[in-house]
Amino acid sequence: MATDKKREVVRAVLEGSAKLAYDDMVRQMKTENQFIQVTPSKLVGWIVERFQKMYFNQDRQQMVYQHLNSKEYLRDAIKNATSKEDLKFAVEKALGQIGSDVTVVKPEMPKPKVRKKANEPSVNRESPGPTGESVDT
Repeated sequence: MATDKKREVVRAVLEGSAKLAYDDMVRQMKTENQFIQVTPSKLVGWIVERFQKMYFNQDRQQMVYQHLNSKEYLRDAIKNATSKEDLKFAVEKALGQIGSDVTVVKPEMPKPKVRKKANEPSVNRESPGPTGESVDT
């Protein structure tokens, strides 16, 4: 009885421009050689192996940047800060990791509402005051 080698499988879905690129490559190969048989798994596997050998090291930082979970990165940086200086450094470093196109804008704080005290009389601006003039507050 032969034993099957267990193989690890990763399934990927190509969408949008990646699917169009795949279709274009297969069409071109079949145009050049009508007897070519290519499966999506084998072609994508070949592409990934070749990319890893030829381009991964030079494109790794760009890949990290494109796939960084900035919320989790920032949350972790803030959680591990132990002082104000650490916090400032962590946020600046996180912003550098997220990208230079990020601008920090101080949020506008809502103005506090002025509440009347329960025993304070209400003033009607349109009614005349004790001297007959309208009251302005």
